Amino acid sequence: MDQVEQGRAGSWSGDSKHLLHLNNGRLRLVPAQGGRPRTVAVPPTWTAVRPPARTVVHAGRMWDGVRREVRRDVDIVVEGHRIRAVEPHAEGRAGKHIDARDRLVMPGLVDMHHHREMQGYAYGDRQGRLWLSLGVTTTRSPGRPAYHMVEEREGTRSGARIAPRYAPIDHAAVSLHMNLRAMVTYGFTPYEALTTATSLAGETLHEDLGRIAPGMYADLAVVDGEPLTDIKDAANVEQVLVSGIAHTVDSLTRPFVEPPAVGFPKPTPGSTVLPPVPEHPANDAFWWHGHAYVEEARHACCSG
Repeated sequence: MDQVEQGRAGSWSGDSKHLLHLNNGRLRLVPAQGGRPRTVAVPPTWTAVRPPARTVVHAGRMWDGVRREVRRDVDIVVEGHRIRAVEPHAEGRAGKHIDARDRLVMPGLVDMHHHREMQGYAYGDRQGRLWLSLGVTTTRSPGRPAYHMVEEREGTRSGARIAPRYAPIDHAAVSLHMNLRAMVTYGFTPYEALTTATSLAGETLHEDLGRIAPGMYADLAVVDGEPLTDIKDAANVEQVLVSGIAHTVDSLTRPFVEPPAVGFPKPTPGSTVLPPVPEHPANDAFWWHGHAYVEEARHACCSG
């Protein structure tokens, strides 16, 4: 006799013979033609990724996320996931070395408001890498499906997914920099704007984030420029550390620069390019789909 039970978040198996769904915190698999569902075991086998035992970042200039001035020629000593010390530069320190002697090192940025599922899932692995490539090392979602959040968090902490520490209704990562630029355009100093995405964000979350100091998480951004003078320079990221693990922008974006060697064939020369799909009439009822609104938002943020 078939068993009927409530389920949600359903998805088909590859052969379309079974349906996978959630029921009371369990993954259940039921035959498409009917029958008794069975529980799919999902043992918690993941472990936290291990960063290098010790990393030394030689910063020519360093902004700690709090003070209005920068420090010069310092070493940020990272052990495991956290900052161990911030000291004047000295040659011969043990550990992996990151040479930022002609760059500014600042705390990784915190995106305090995003909803990944509202943007859609088309980004895939690109989304986390995009955030990191623009210096965003922590993100916060004030509301999203619980299981999606658990998947994102565990995937990131295990190292299976390259992304900020936590897993916008706007373009990922870019929106944060647009907001920072808008703040400066309408009266904030670059320092005041940057603190909203660094030390003040860490205080709001009650987490050891947003500052460069002993005991804080080793989330850093190496940038080319002077973001405390020109806020646009905050996006000139060359390298990030998240939980003590270093990534260059090149290593983050390289998987998506070229098409994969195997898989879908490349289009042949002379292939027909279809015209864009027309805007659906139903979108007319929603103001945020309007071209004029999008263009005005860009102008308000970043013109001039």
